[in-house]
Amino acid sequence: MRDRLCTLLRQLDDVQVDCAATEQEADEFTTRQSYDVALVDLQLNPKPTGQLAGLRYASRLADRGCQTIIVTGDARDFLSEVGMALTGSDIVTKPISDVVLLGHVERALEWRNRNASAVDLPPDLVLDPFKQCCQWRGQTIQLTPTELSIVKEIWHANGQRVDLGRLISVLKSGSGHAVTQHIANIRRKFESVDPDFDKISCHGGAYLWAR
Repeated sequence: MRDRLCTLLRQLDDVQVDCAATEQEADEFTTRQSYDVALVDLQLNPKPTGQLAGLRYASRLADRGCQTIIVTGDARDFLSEVGMALTGSDIVTKPISDVVLLGHVERALEWRNRNASAVDLPPDLVLDPFKQCCQWRGQTIQLTPTELSIVKEIWHANGQRVDLGRLISVLKSGSGHAVTQHIANIRRKFESVDPDFDKISCHGGAYLWAR
């Protein structure tokens, strides 16, 4: 699996990939070097503490401004809470396709490389690319690259409904459930800093941003 993922990621332009097979190697990599994006698989370590070890690395990398993508076969609700706690972390549940995973990585790389003036966002949402976060009406909100892409797609519809199929296609998610889970997380994040947040609504299975 590690070899396959390394081969997959090296298909991307101008990407260098390191792969840690043990906790010792992971410690060495994360101690001596900084990274733009990291995939952290919570189920590769067979020890009972394997999941906790994976979360520890994800937290360490996120604290250093690295975009972390947590790969897991566990779809329990608590993982959404984990993703909210780890700055800018996306969560991808197994089984996943190559296209889905590459989509997440490409969005994470774009987040790292974009500048604020190039991003068209709702008026009250401001991107700070240096701190790797957004400001919603003056309050910090940690949107993942995938969540930010969803917000942009709904906002760019200019008040028109965006159906689930379109979001699945744009995000290369392959799953309506994954998209709806992302939108639920987006709402929770906005509501955590703005209890009256009501910009994203759902009508007949389609979403729109209230202008």
